[in-house]
Amino acid sequence: MKKPINKCGDTAFVVVSCDKYSALWEPFFKCLTKYWPDCPFDKYLVSNHLDLSDKSAVVVKVGEDKSYSDNLRLALEKINYEWIILWLDDVFIADTVDTGRLLHILEHVKRRGAGYLKLAADMPMAYKPDPGEEVGQLPKGIKYRSAIGCTLYRKTTLLKLLTPNASAWDLDRSEIADQLDEPFYALTPSSSKKPPIKYSHLLVKGRWLLDSLPFMWRENLHDLRRWRKTQTVWEYTYAQMYLVRLYFYRLLKVYWK
Repeated sequence: MKKPINKCGDTAFVVVSCDKYSALWEPFFKCLTKYWPDCPFDKYLVSNHLDLSDKSAVVVKVGEDKSYSDNLRLALEKINYEWIILWLDDVFIADTVDTGRLLHILEHVKRRGAGYLKLAADMPMAYKPDPGEEVGQLPKGIKYRSAIGCTLYRKTTLLKLLTPNASAWDLDRSEIADQLDEPFYALTPSSSKKPPIKYSHLLVKGRWLLDSLPFMWRENLHDLRRWRKTQTVWEYTYAQMYLVRLYFYRLLKVYWK
């Protein structure tokens, strides 16, 4: 496996996927290049057997599709960086990334010995920011404290969480994070209003999110819709009711336990 030229030598941007989602790969990296042309991180794609036509990322093949956790552990054996920005294949970069601001945030949590930083602008968030910063620590005992995807992980911390046969959903809810000494960080509600990385989440449970359709049309991705079904209005409504609940948690600065 040929390693790319280092730009930010201690950190890799790793997109975890499998071959059955290969239809997403080319448009994903097209959007990444479009909206993040100055991305300073070496980029990797985790696949089973297939290659990527876009040469901006190195493909790490893990063979037979087992579980999210097992596939990722095999990939990490071949990705030798201290830090991993862990990304999902159905979360597309949707606007120009503020690289300077992002690097400042990453450097802040690295200096403080963090094991984890949640870059996604959703729950859980940190209600007590570090002085003068856009991030703060997440307390133990809250739901989704170690949520997978759109995150920065210290590699050694991530490996502690990768239990055999675990799905991404299992890792989202893992209680192992509460047993670790290293601090876990997240964006604050104010910084989440304008996060350094804006994205569009396209799929949930294998169906296109209704919210994602305007983005897909804008980026000329509508042909992809034939590949998967779109969520129903009822599924969309149910998800919105769930988000309303989280909105009040955030408004009242209450953690979901």
